[in-house]
Amino acid sequence: MKGGLTKLYRAMSAVRLDSIPSGASTRFIVSFLVDVDGRISRERVVKDQVGKVGEQMLKIAKSFKWTPAKCKGKKVATITTLSSQICLQ
Repeated sequence: MKGGLTKLYRAMSAVRLDSIPSGASTRFIVSFLVDVDGRISRERVVKDQVGKVGEQMLKIAKSFKWTPAKCKGKKVATITTLSSQICLQ
């Protein structure tokens, strides 16, 4: 991904948290396939008790141009999993 994971997680810090009810899990996991052309497909929310934060994370991830993985010099599709935990104070 251009800009690295630091840029991605910085963008994800803009996720709206007003939908998290008190006592809900604040750990969110999303997974998606980065195709050989760098586009995201087959995205899904793996863990999200709230239902909205994971969707926002996927929307942000899809807004970036990803660099596909390489195997023996050839671009290959790969499954990527992103995990985030939010600290509510």
